[in-house]
Amino acid sequence: MENLYVRKAHVSDAEGIAKVHVYTWQNAYLGLIPDSILQGLSVELRTSNWIRNIENPSPRSHTFIAEMNGEIVGFVGLGANREKDLENEGEIYAIYVNPQFQGRGAGAVLMQTGLETLRSEGFAEAVLWVLDRNLHARAWYESNGWRSEGKTKFDQRGDLVLEEIEYRIELKF
Repeated sequence: MENLYVRKAHVSDAEGIAKVHVYTWQNAYLGLIPDSILQGLSVELRTSNWIRNIENPSPRSHTFIAEMNGEIVGFVGLGANREKDLENEGEIYAIYVNPQFQGRGAGAVLMQTGLETLRSEGFAEAVLWVLDRNLHARAWYESNGWRSEGKTKFDQRGDLVLEEIEYRIELKF
């Protein structure tokens, strides 16, 4: 892992996080989501959203970034489960690594940091949602101990409806 460093995100990281977010979506979802949606993603809009998220986090939520040689190459956002008000269930809201840096350990370290943080917040289990057709990500989650019990939901984004699958993992103490 070439000079990999993971730390809590600061407001000054918002644009770097947004760039990773947009670029990763445009690559990971190519052929899975219409090109017009992917090309319409805005780094500026995502930057504004990330500034708000970092400045005013929900209770028990956190964002961490992964840097390699001073460049933000990935991030993980996590906190309490957004679907249910369960005191003992956390959620990985998002985890993305720039495709140019995948396979170098950043995702694994971000996931480990995220799960350890959820555990330290007192959560006993965690969930995440993944696009049903994102077979690459699903295989990676499964290889890291996540399991699907077949629960799905639909995410409406304008005219686009995305089917997502829930994955779960126990946070062993």
